[in-house]
Amino acid sequence: GLRAPLPDLFLAVGSFQRTLVRIVVMSKHQTLMTRAYKKWANGMTYLDFLQALNVTERRAVTLGNLNYQVGNGGFLQWADNRYIQGLEHLREALTAVGTPAAVKVLAIVNQDAETYERNETKLRRWVDTDDAEDDTFECLDEFDSAFNEVSAQLLRDSDNFFRQKQAA
Repeated sequence: GLRAPLPDLFLAVGSFQRTLVRIVVMSKHQTLMTRAYKKWANGMTYLDFLQALNVTERRAVTLGNLNYQVGNGGFLQWADNRYIQGLEHLREALTAVGTPAAVKVLAIVNQDAETYERNETKLRRWVDTDDAEDDTFECLDEFDSAFNEVSAQLLRDSDNFFRQKQAA
């Protein structure tokens, strides 16, 4: 039968002030990420970690990290925290999701990666010395804005994608 696209519900019992029961809503996407991160062993690089995951977990992790990092600190944060190392896996995940939002984000990610590589020396100097010229980040600003316009739809599409994979 058909199943409504509702997040999984987890019940946690505790004494949170006067609340005895707390309901935590987790999307399928977040559930996959949580499960995947339990596999990260000490000493693993990010790429080693991605390789240790199955394809569904790897897709969830790369899409989730893009959303968290860019949403929090822009593409510079995503690259500076070395998530750019999983770029090929991210491209594969966006292609697999395949919705208009995913296609748009794939184009944004590709343009951002090219721009980052062209400006990496200038960006690294800021990261390493905290000494930035006024225009240091302008090369990435347009990508942050474009991503933020479509990120909520990408999250919905990703969650639907992972729910459909589970149902198949």
